[in-house]
Amino acid sequence: YSIRKNTNVEPKDTRLLNFCLYNGLSVGNSEELVRLHVPADGGPDAFGCTLAPIPLGTLEQQNALIARMTQNGLNHITLPYLQALTRNPVFVALGLFYGGDNRAPAGECIISGAPGCEPELVAIYITEPYRGNGLGKRLLRRALSFCGQSGVPSVQARIMAASQPQSRLMRAFGGDQLSQTLLFPGMEL
Repeated sequence: YSIRKNTNVEPKDTRLLNFCLYNGLSVGNSEELVRLHVPADGGPDAFGCTLAPIPLGTLEQQNALIARMTQNGLNHITLPYLQALTRNPVFVALGLFYGGDNRAPAGECIISGAPGCEPELVAIYITEPYRGNGLGKRLLRRALSFCGQSGVPSVQARIMAASQPQSRLMRAFGGDQLSQTLLFPGMEL
């Protein structure tokens, strides 16, 4: 059978990082935990689009959000998980709409924070036709600004280091790396 091994490494712990790399763990497959600082404002709207909260008052609306997330490769959002996120003191579900609020969103973002914990970017996506135009930055900036209105100074996000879009987005917000989880590529036993 196949197993995967991982280990957490603090960003400044070069001794442990070198040991892990020497023994076959990969930085390219790592998951990074970064801290994003909340901007002072939500920034300008993108031309021809609206940024608006996603309505989640009904079970139908909640299931529709989950379906859109799943359709865009975010399979970790389940109904019980979403409902738990909405009960947190910090919760933002924001959509980016082109051509009016009646259409399907071109992108969505969820940020949530449990009591006593720093909020976390739970999910963000931009649909295929709208990628590469800076819309992810605008969506995340506006979602972060909503957090700022609640007195939140920063938000954590988990990214895969090998994902260039995720890495570019975090760099655009001056993300501070908090930790890195190195992943062993896999071993057959």
